[in-house]
Amino acid sequence: MAKEGIFFKNYYSVSNQTIRAEFSILASYNPDVLGGPVYVNNPDLSVLTLPGLLKKKGYTTHWFEADCGSFAQRKMNFLRSRGIDKFHTGIPTKHPPLGLGAADEDTFDYALGLLSQEKKPFFAEIMTLSNH
Repeated sequence: MAKEGIFFKNYYSVSNQTIRAEFSILASYNPDVLGGPVYVNNPDLSVLTLPGLLKKKGYTTHWFEADCGSFAQRKMNFLRSRGIDKFHTGIPTKHPPLGLGAADEDTFDYALGLLSQEKKPFFAEIMTLSNH
């Protein structure tokens, strides 16, 4: 897939928490804008996101996550209104779970299985548990 699309080998966000870094990467904002995790503290913040831009250009947009605990619904509501079409949680597992959810191998296998069936350009965020 990397050979046929745009692949960022190194993509960084300065943050002390995954949920803040994710917002920073998707919206190009300082992760502490308005003083905390935007998904939780400011869910109605009007920001343009990478998935939103790509959706307008005809991309299908996916969000995969092995498990994100209590933030799940808030994150999905925020991301749904900013361009994510398809949410994939509850990853089927073959390997022993990793903490709260699916092992990275299961998460990537599941994501690659679905994404390989896409017929048009797509954007996908795949959030693993080991190095998320």
